[in-house]
Amino acid sequence: MKDTLVFLYAPGVSIHPSIIEKENSTDRMSSWENAIGEDKVALKIGEPIILTAYRQTKKDSISSIDFQNEESINRIIKEDDMVILLKIVIEESDVVGN
Repeated sequence: MKDTLVFLYAPGVSIHPSIIEKENSTDRMSSWENAIGEDKVALKIGEPIILTAYRQTKKDSISSIDFQNEESINRIIKEDDMVILLKIVIEESDVVGN
């Protein structure tokens, strides 16, 4: 089995690919979840919002949560075996890009 690598990127951030130790996933439940639903979302400058999440657990089920509730997020980070969150933050800048 080949290693699973995670490569994270953000402007101004440099990180090397990291190996994720994978165990046999047949005894685990996993889920990709849309964190914002189907309705339009107004992004506010400086406020992070979670767009999607990947969760993996050895439990028999994965409960639904409110991904915009910090207590719920902290709970799944503690309780699930793996949690990957994709967030977005809009920031103002005086720099004009290409």
